[in-house]
Amino acid sequence: MEPFYFGPKDQRLFGVYHAPSARRKVPAGVVLCYPFLQEYVRSHRAYLRLATQLVGRGWHVLRFDYSGCGDSYGDGPSGPDAWAQDLRLAVRELRERVGTIQLALVGLRLGASLAASVAPHVQPLDKLVLWDPVVSGPDYVRELDEFRHAAALSPAYRRNIERFGPTDRGVGYSLAPEILQSIGRLDLAAQLTASADQILVLDTQESNSTASFARRLAEGRNVTFKRLSERPIWVERKRNDPRNIKVPTASLQAIVDWMSGTDA
Repeated sequence: MEPFYFGPKDQRLFGVYHAPSARRKVPAGVVLCYPFLQEYVRSHRAYLRLATQLVGRGWHVLRFDYSGCGDSYGDGPSGPDAWAQDLRLAVRELRERVGTIQLALVGLRLGASLAASVAPHVQPLDKLVLWDPVVSGPDYVRELDEFRHAAALSPAYRRNIERFGPTDRGVGYSLAPEILQSIGRLDLAAQLTASADQILVLDTQESNSTASFARRLAEGRNVTFKRLSERPIWVERKRNDPRNIKVPTASLQAIVDWMSGTDA
């Protein structure tokens, strides 16, 4: 792993580059698009495991933090438009680092929605993985509110809520109203901008909206829809120590096999 910063000098983004296995090196690279807020923390181990598995199959891998998130510059989350620009910068960074290669984007939850919206702007794009994508912005905002109310039962989370007030989403992140409004306007099913040679929509929540989105997306596109029964720990309302969160091995295996062309 090689940690580094990239992007504009006044808004540096933190990235981690994983070099592919020398024995199985392939001319392909993937940018991993994290989800946000508590889902970022809960999926961090899974993304590290995914990166490790992909480099074992010969892929160049780049993980990165959006502006205002994680170890990137910024005082707090900056909103979907800025995050989309961050993803474009990450794609450019990977291409400049490893040369002209086949490119893939893998996103989870809101990271999947972001990858879908950016995909038309980073062509050519070989593969796109939309893992439990947020299809409806209003539904997602309601989920944040429900998580906040459930988290308020925890003394540790309650202190965060008391500290940040009504803008806190229950995990110590203060989201400005305009950011929530931007997220609330998301309608992935209506936009249908996702574009790639091959697209995988992975559903672990038995979501009717995800299945409907995948069917509409398949019109004129090469789309694989896969449903797995696996515990979606990142959307649970109760608090769990991130160090004890189980890695979703079945989902990771499905993604790696599909990207490598070895899925059943």
